[in-house]
Amino acid sequence: MNRFLIAFLIFSILIVGFIFLKTPRFTFDSQFSHEPYGEQLVYLKDLVQDQGPKEAYRNFSRELKNGLYPEEIQHAHAHTFGKVVYELYDTNGISFCDDEFWYGCVHEITGEALLEYGVDIIPTLGTVCKSAQFSSKNVCQHGIGHGMLASLGYAPQDRNTALEMCNRDLPDSDPIYGCNGGVFMEYYDHTMLRDGSRLIPQSENLLDLCNGINPHFAEPCSFRLPQWWLGSELFTNDYRPLEERLTRIEDMCVQASSILDITYATCLEGLGNVIATYTDFDSKRSAEMCFMLTDLAHLYDCIKGAAYRLIDVVPEETAINICDLLSDSASSLLCKEEVRALLEQD
Repeated sequence: MNRFLIAFLIFSILIVGFIFLKTPRFTFDSQFSHEPYGEQLVYLKDLVQDQGPKEAYRNFSRELKNGLYPEEIQHAHAHTFGKVVYELYDTNGISFCDDEFWYGCVHEITGEALLEYGVDIIPTLGTVCKSAQFSSKNVCQHGIGHGMLASLGYAPQDRNTALEMCNRDLPDSDPIYGCNGGVFMEYYDHTMLRDGSRLIPQSENLLDLCNGINPHFAEPCSFRLPQWWLGSELFTNDYRPLEERLTRIEDMCVQASSILDITYATCLEGLGNVIATYTDFDSKRSAEMCFMLTDLAHLYDCIKGAAYRLIDVVPEETAINICDLLSDSASSLLCKEEVRALLEQD
């Protein structure tokens, strides 16, 4: 009898051990980012298949935010998760993504769908975007812009074609934050290529992002210029805080607006958007940095850009209330109205 009991106990231990070993234990460590991309995909695919996509994404989000990774690495890993759920669920995988990690998950899925199916999938993606649970439809449509360019190519004419398709196939997309923004961002950041390449601004080609575009798309391009410039080699060896580099960006916005048919005000709005990210979504610091601009006549544009970006992380009213710092009450009210209009448009 004792032999049967011992055998049963050994068998039970083996079964439990097997289940324990087979179950993915989602604990990111500092080595995860250094693992080959293919192994990261296998790991996350096992996790999704074992726990289901919703539970897996919850665990993924919790562990990814545990402090081991800077935001750009979190964004890259969110893209990897998006790749996995796309392979398993096709475009329906969008329903398992959210607004976290700079929208890496949904950007990956929309991009992969366009690479696989081509531009004919755009109306379907537009419908999926509207039904998904995002704080903004711009999140999803921005991702479509990324994938649209990746499916066409990275030549200037491909950029121009993608912009025209945004305008035609997603007419309700916000001109700055939606599909157009995704096209411009992919054009310089090459997110979907994953080969480390990007469009690099040098002193002789500071405006390549916007050169040759239809004037209709001047505003979304000028909005993206500060982000493109600050993420480039122009500032690689400039280790000063962003506060000490604002004047240089202002001067570059002036230069851009004098040469191209783009809007100086929108360039500063884009700078405000960057500032909110740089301050780690600290509304007080974001406002203080906007007040460091030398051209306070355009303070409004910086504050507005920061407020809309802050809403991604901080409570809506907290973000919008930085508009109250504008000395002119009429400007303050208009700032709030315009930011709220963007949200209602979502």
